[in-house]
Amino acid sequence: MYYYIILVLILNTLWFVAAFHLFSLKSNSAAKMFLSKPDRIEPYFPILAHLLKFLGGMNFAFAVLSILCLIYYDFFFDSPLAVLILLVMAIAHGSQFWFNLPLAIKERKGNSPLWPVLRNRMYFIFKGDIILAIMNLVAAIGLYY
Repeated sequence: MYYYIILVLILNTLWFVAAFHLFSLKSNSAAKMFLSKPDRIEPYFPILAHLLKFLGGMNFAFAVLSILCLIYYDFFFDSPLAVLILLVMAIAHGSQFWFNLPLAIKERKGNSPLWPVLRNRMYFIFKGDIILAIMNLVAAIGLYY
């Protein structure tokens, strides 16, 4: 279980750093995932691009937490808080999946969702979030028992 949890922490770190990079540092590019070309108008596009920086900031915090858990892995594994940290990580990933799920269902039925979830980068994000939510939950349960 030890190596599995280390793997989960590494994947969390990579995921959250990538999300920080996309949503904070490349926020205009990220905003293009959510708005079609005809909808990229003033003031909506710049507002969305700037709001996405907040999402990137939250991902940065989770990336730092993941990195600190890896750096101080001895303390992490000896702490009863490790289970809680992994549960919070599972919730962070799972909530992103959960709130995109209705859009994916709508898109799957052939209706037009607010933004495409089942294509391109969003589909990768959609699948990655549920996989990492499950992996973090399994790690938390494994560490608890």
